[in-house]
Amino acid sequence: MLDKHSEIAKKLMDMVARVTIDYTNFAIDEYEQILGRLRQDPKDIEQIDDLKGYMITAPNLVLNLNLQVSPIYIISLANFNFSYTIILNSSRTVSATSTRWNP
Repeated sequence: MLDKHSEIAKKLMDMVARVTIDYTNFAIDEYEQILGRLRQDPKDIEQIDDLKGYMITAPNLVLNLNLQVSPIYIISLANFNFSYTIILNSSRTVSATSTRWNP
């Protein structure tokens, strides 16, 4: 019976890790798009106006993204004891450890 509970707990942790990876990848992609747009060098007055307009909307984009990302933070505060290394892409790896729960 204990093995069955441990297996269920591991599957739940794997699910939490997968959801966290998905949210994290989404957030990183969105933040990088915002940053990329803000880093563009305008070549003419129209591009300057476009960038100025984007800069006005960027704080709201970031705020909305932060609201979407907050579940990741809440999940990370869960009472679990686990250690995962998450490879976000070929250039980014994140390791996380929590020490509150052990199946």
